[in-house]
Amino acid sequence: MERYWFNVHALPVLLTGVMMLVSGIFVLLKRPGASVNRSFFLICLSVTAWLIPTGLGYLSRHPDEAQFWFKWDNFGVVFISVTVFHFVSSFLRLERRVAVCVGYLAALLFGLAVMLTDWLVIGVHK
Repeated sequence: MERYWFNVHALPVLLTGVMMLVSGIFVLLKRPGASVNRSFFLICLSVTAWLIPTGLGYLSRHPDEAQFWFKWDNFGVVFISVTVFHFVSSFLRLERRVAVCVGYLAALLFGLAVMLTDWLVIGVHK
């Protein structure tokens, strides 16, 4: 545990991330074949991919490790808007397959830019 230290600010973030994942799995398991349930699970998954790395970044002792986690949290963030759009389209039974696919592709490209470059996450401060 020498790589991490206790930080009270990380606890609600980590707890919320875990609860989002549990909520998404619960809804998905109720009706796994339903498009609405799958798209809701993807919202929960993207929020979890944002919150868990944020909490781990708060717990990190070393700036390089914290920056690694904050890059992962930004990777999760870029998927939130497209997963919400996907969910709303599914919920309203709108045929927006092309727009949803383009949204996921754009999110993936931004996510790769976050992970592979220093364009968006350039450092961390205590």
